[in-house]
Amino acid sequence: MSGVLLFSIRIGILVVLWLFIITVISLIRDDVFGKSIKKKSSKSVPHNDSNPSVVAVISGPNSGKTFKITTQEMTIGRGQEATIILDDKILSRIHARIFHSNNGVYIEDMGSSNGTIVNKTDLHSNAFPDSNVKTKQLFVGDNIKIGKTVLKLI
Repeated sequence: MSGVLLFSIRIGILVVLWLFIITVISLIRDDVFGKSIKKKSSKSVPHNDSNPSVVAVISGPNSGKTFKITTQEMTIGRGQEATIILDDKILSRIHARIFHSNNGVYIEDMGSSNGTIVNKTDLHSNAFPDSNVKTKQLFVGDNIKIGKTVLKLI
């Protein structure tokens, strides 16, 4: 075989190998961190100032389920003691809580290992040890990401 043909074959094998490595790394990242949610536009989600009344699971193991927000405190987690039980192994037994305060609905991360993200705000108490942001007011249209599960407030 000629030198040019051997060189071309080597380059082709390297390209296929790198594509394989990139694909494997991408799959591992998606499995560990969950798939990212692609926004339809670059504008931020407009908030309705009214209090949400329903939590809908839009992505994750319990996709399609909905839960009515009551005036009582509600806990979210994988444990049987949670008010909203989700079959997501990444969640803590009691991962977060939703509660009413000052005429609003709020969420608080309960010291979970993997955090609670509302829109782009991380409420995870271990993510930013110096931060006091552990609770956030919720509005209609907000997305909550916990583990591999994404919730939407309606």
